Amino acid sequence: MNETEFPLWGPGFHIRLAELVEVVPDNDWQWSVLECIGIGTMPWESRSGRANELVLASQVGFLMSWRELKEFAGGLEWVEELLVVAAESRDLLIPEQLSVDDFSGCLMMLEVFGNTTWTVAGRSGLFDDIDVVDLLRARYGGS
Repeated sequence: MNETEFPLWGPGFHIRLAELVEVVPDNDWQWSVLECIGIGTMPWESRSGRANELVLASQVGFLMSWRELKEFAGGLEWVEELLVVAAESRDLLIPEQLSVDDFSGCLMMLEVFGNTTWTVAGRSGLFDDIDVVDLLRARYGGS
């Protein structure tokens, strides 16, 4: 997988999940939030309570469609920890692999660790005309 890292924030900027997902073309993947410690309005907030409780309630995280992920990203204002993965289907989100941070069955991974750094990884060739990871690396100065 192609991978890049760049700062979550610095003087005069704060990169939100919404800014990252706007670069990803529309897709029909299965998205899963595996970890979420943050502040914002969650799309399922009226159905249940805290986001992290929902995320931890399943071995494959909190499952979302692309539309739901974009809605989630739009309501998320600040994150301390966040781990989001995408797979072609729910069957490829294998609990034993996810529990040891093996994302080999995933198409993309978006992670914030310690409120400092974004790590974005994705398989090359996912979209014909762009490489999302290379585009984010160029946009945000990733390594």
